[in-house]
Amino acid sequence: MFRVAAPRGAAERLGDFPTNSPHGTMEISPDGSKIVISAGEYETGYELWSLENFVPPASR
Repeated sequence: MFRVAAPRGAAERLGDFPTNSPHGTMEISPDGSKIVISAGEYETGYELWSLENFVPPASR
């Protein structure tokens, strides 16, 4: 996962996506401090990830 400052900011790598499932959704809170990921497949099961304070504060 990456964050990019708008406009034309450099991409900053934050970390890997927490699952290898090809199907799922990701929701990010408006302030960027929380990310919820749901993913899964019939064969492998269902995963729900809650990442809090995952995005470091923006530099000023």
